[in-house]
Amino acid sequence: MIFAFEGIDGSGKATALELVSQELRAQGIEHLKLSFPRYDDTLSGSLIGKYLNSASLQLSPYFVASAFAMDRHESRNLLIADVPVVLCDRYIASNIAFQAARFSSEREIDEYIAWIIDLEVGRLEAPIPTMNIYFDIELEVAEELIKRKSKRSYTDQEFDKFERDREFQRNVKAVYEKLINENTWSHWRKISVSADRKLRPPKEIAAEITNLIIEQISYA
Repeated sequence: MIFAFEGIDGSGKATALELVSQELRAQGIEHLKLSFPRYDDTLSGSLIGKYLNSASLQLSPYFVASAFAMDRHESRNLLIADVPVVLCDRYIASNIAFQAARFSSEREIDEYIAWIIDLEVGRLEAPIPTMNIYFDIELEVAEELIKRKSKRSYTDQEFDKFERDREFQRNVKAVYEKLINENTWSHWRKISVSADRKLRPPKEIAAEITNLIIEQISYA
């Protein structure tokens, strides 16, 4: 089973991934955790890091999406590993949301969504996640969380090229909402991680997600 943690930048996915992993380990549930892009582990991931660290480099959304897709393809042996649960900090839906957000019309967005699903799932045979868990967060709270991030391998800046653009993050959020409302290509669950510009306790968020995962395991 693959559980994909999805959301705009700074929505607390990485923290939740670690806390959920700790809880699953405490309950004796074997699992694997992955974070995409895999900057230090795949050739595609290292190229993506250079792109995200460039404030000026502009590339076609289709070109960029191909790099993200290949990063997952290079990691496919881990995604299909013989373990009950794989936790992913970002997965295919991130490729959809962050690149589709660069288009201006619904027609372009719909065409892009169909294209990336065909590329990743159809041609590169990326496994479909059991559940996409969307971290719904207010933009102001997300910005504060980004500022608190520890140093990342691909940038020395406080924000990368996408994180610093609030309007872009707003557009990403809108694409995620579209995917959820249309239940696009996989099951979705929305987790509210902030309210009134305050973040919910991370352990509370992680407990909610852990319960979702255990529930799915019990149905399998």
